[in-house]
Amino acid sequence: MNREETQEAIKVMQAYVDGAEIQWQGGITKKWRDFEDDDFPKWTWSHEAYRIKPKPREFWIKASDLPKHGGFGVNAYVTNTQGNPTTPFIKVREVIE
Repeated sequence: MNREETQEAIKVMQAYVDGAEIQWQGGITKKWRDFEDDDFPKWTWSHEAYRIKPKPREFWIKASDLPKHGGFGVNAYVTNTQGNPTTPFIKVREVIE
């Protein structure tokens, strides 16, 4: 493990100590997995990768900014504080795997 990898490992381990959710990646599938409540990291950095579980981003897209072609329609509307329909928007939540 080089100096930069060690610094990253320290960040992940410190986040775990501070209560952050940690994920690990290993085995054949290389899919990121959460630790179960009764599980804990073994910190086998040579065989597995570890990371702080990313938080999905949430943001709004103005429907008029979407491509006019693409095979889907947009019928979502946001209302302002007076309850009047305004410009159509879509709320997007990132999927992290």
